[in-house]
Amino acid sequence: MFSHANKPTIEGGMFSVVQGDAHFHSHPLDTHPRERGLDTLRQHIAPGAFHNSDERYDPPKCHPRTRQAVLGKIMDWIQDPENLRLFLWLYGPAGAGKSAISQTIAEMCQAAGLLVASFFFSRTAVGRNDRAYLISTLSYQLMLSIPEASDQILAVVERDPSIFTRSLEAQIFALIIDPLKSVSLYERNCESMHLRPKLIIIDGLDECGDTKSQKYVLDVLARCSQLPIPLFFLVASRPEHGIRNAFNAEALNSLTISIALDESFHPDDDIRIFLESRFEDIRREHPSGSYLPRDWPSKDAVERLLRKSSGQFIYASTVMKYIESHRHRPTDRLDIILGLSSPGNDTPFAELDALYIQILSSAEEVEKVLTILTFIILDSYLPFERIYVRTLSLVEDILGYTPGDVHVILCDMHAIIHLPALSVQETDRHMAHRLQELRLHHASLGDFLLDRSRSQGFFIDAAKGHADLARCWIKHISTLPPDRIPGLLLDYIMEHCTHAYLTQELMNSLFGFNLQAHIADPLRLGDGPKRVEHFGLWHNFLGWLRKSHDLDPEHTLYRHHLTFLDTWLSLQFARYPDEIRQSLGAALTFSDLFSQTSKAVFEILTHRMESRTARKMRSLDWKIFGLRGYSSAYLNGARLHLIREFLTDPSRARADFVDGDAYSKLAFTMADFLFGSLRQSPLTSQSSLSMYSAKNLSEDSLIPMYDLEGNALRFLPLILPKASKEHELAQLLRDHALQVRSSEVEALHEERLEAASASLQYMKDCGIRIEEHSHIADYTICLVCSDLSRQQVGSDPPKLEAPVDRHPLPRPRFENHLISHNQGDLIPSASLPPKQYKPDSQRKKPLWKRILCLT
Repeated sequence: MFSHANKPTIEGGMFSVVQGDAHFHSHPLDTHPRERGLDTLRQHIAPGAFHNSDERYDPPKCHPRTRQAVLGKIMDWIQDPENLRLFLWLYGPAGAGKSAISQTIAEMCQAAGLLVASFFFSRTAVGRNDRAYLISTLSYQLMLSIPEASDQILAVVERDPSIFTRSLEAQIFALIIDPLKSVSLYERNCESMHLRPKLIIIDGLDECGDTKSQKYVLDVLARCSQLPIPLFFLVASRPEHGIRNAFNAEALNSLTISIALDESFHPDDDIRIFLESRFEDIRREHPSGSYLPRDWPSKDAVERLLRKSSGQFIYASTVMKYIESHRHRPTDRLDIILGLSSPGNDTPFAELDALYIQILSSAEEVEKVLTILTFIILDSYLPFERIYVRTLSLVEDILGYTPGDVHVILCDMHAIIHLPALSVQETDRHMAHRLQELRLHHASLGDFLLDRSRSQGFFIDAAKGHADLARCWIKHISTLPPDRIPGLLLDYIMEHCTHAYLTQELMNSLFGFNLQAHIADPLRLGDGPKRVEHFGLWHNFLGWLRKSHDLDPEHTLYRHHLTFLDTWLSLQFARYPDEIRQSLGAALTFSDLFSQTSKAVFEILTHRMESRTARKMRSLDWKIFGLRGYSSAYLNGARLHLIREFLTDPSRARADFVDGDAYSKLAFTMADFLFGSLRQSPLTSQSSLSMYSAKNLSEDSLIPMYDLEGNALRFLPLILPKASKEHELAQLLRDHALQVRSSEVEALHEERLEAASASLQYMKDCGIRIEEHSHIADYTICLVCSDLSRQQVGSDPPKLEAPVDRHPLPRPRFENHLISHNQGDLIPSASLPPKQYKPDSQRKKPLWKRILCLT
């Protein structure tokens, strides 16, 4: 047929050669279609999206011994033979470790023969930042994992090379669903298909194009539910609005199980393991590791890193990459991270900053987003516990938004903000509040936004933010009925003000705000520690107003609000009876001592009152001023300083002004408590520690008499120099304060001598003749006689210090010498430890005893 042909060329076609009864059909180009299809398919995949691609070299994965709970839960879903949920949605905020978990699961399933394919999206990598190569890349890997389907897949590509330009829905049917269905029709293939891997991992879906593309991808993947032998999809992403809606839609909701990377998996425990392990690596591998201090890093440093991580691995990972640099000392770099030294030109949080900038750049209403973030961040920095839950409705009320606005404004911010669902059903009240609260996923986001050098165009000016929030709170409170305003809301206004610029808008708001209406009723402010914090904030607030502000150089605003406070304080002092009102005011001016002894002072001031009245007065000490030591030393001092300024300014305190008469009255009360009962008591041979009748002490008092007397003795040297000259007080001091019994030489020795010295000076100032005095029974030391002896012989006065050879009696334990409330008497002094003296032969009488008048 072709015998005379000259170099014929034949392309394509099928030839039949007949030899006898056998027919042979030959396809000369049999291998070409498969190779061409494979080449075409390779040109339309994103190899960098594979879990083991070189493009993703050293990908993030779970640190050993971490994430055990969540990994176990995912593997249980994968290996469950009765699993009917084709999708597992793993979601969490930015930096929570989703990609590390996906990578670890991919490696585990690859080793176990369970992985069909994977696709790791990345918004910064071409080919991995949109949906174009998704189905073709999955199809290529499926062809390698399930070789039974390879011929059908390649045949489709050979027959229609333009399949990759079709819709995702057309691609998934042509390249995945139809080939798998075709293979499953044959019984032999069907049996082998049951043994083939079935898991496909899609990581970072939120990085695939826009919201519309992300929802489209999920709708297309849901088509795989039609397969007779289903595929299972692990999808990891941030909880973006569009993705949440897609999984909640009817098509996917019944096919999906969700896992939230939240506090239920105890991420702090895993981050602690990670930090401790990486610090050990630094000690072992860093060039300077052998020179690091044994206690480096400190427990406190690790705890601070843990708090800043706030359950998100990205902060801990970023910090450790910075610290472990071999070109720098780890100790120096940790100090920079902790804010103990300046970073200079370093950018230790560059990776974290890039993440925050990328997320905030996606917001359509950036200014409103930053306003809400300002509220969340600065509100979280308030130094006391909030009395409200930061719900969506509250934020909208405070910032003046209409209902629903916050959800719209923050719809793209789920990666950094916990945006509550519109309806939360939770039986546990605390958990319900937690779920309803608008809060940040990243504690370090505040550091980023408040640092201009890091946040750049997203910088939040804290002082301006505090001023704006103070105005918002004032406006909000002004719209509420007075009986519905918690008194402590005033604290939020004052705290924001103390950190704010005094803007014109804020000054106008403060002038128009009637503070007196919110502090007139003290009971609305709460009791105990909250009241103490309130006074501390008033102190700071007034100090802020008193500063020189450009807008208020005459301090008009300060005087305006000072009037409100003075009126309120006068009302509170008026609630005390006249017999102790002046003395209480005088005691309050000694802020440092009063802050340590407030309860004892009230016991002493009311010791002459009828029991019921005394108890009522003592109960007012915290109901009005919070004067029992519930608070921190700072707040305690702040509130007392505030009251002292009022009491010592006659133009402010008026009738409550503390003058010399008030101090002399307080001194007489203290002296009467210490010595006055001696004139009436038959137990003149006992120590005054046992002299005070217990009938008027409050029933809940557990103050030892030792402490009560000691506090009175400590007050006397401070009060007497300020007291006006009163003859009756001077006589009481002359006959009792200047003498010490033999049984009292050991107890409160220093306090007695200091009180005696101040009393002696007071008597001299009063012109009292100290030669005319009487002695109490069983006294050992009399400073009056001592002073007379010094004048007669010209010797030095006795030193007011304990003799060097004295063995002091240990201070009684709390349970010793307590007042017995049941019998109304005292625990016997015999229960105290015995005094220990050296034998007379070993004791040398000190010189100061030789010049004293002894009986």
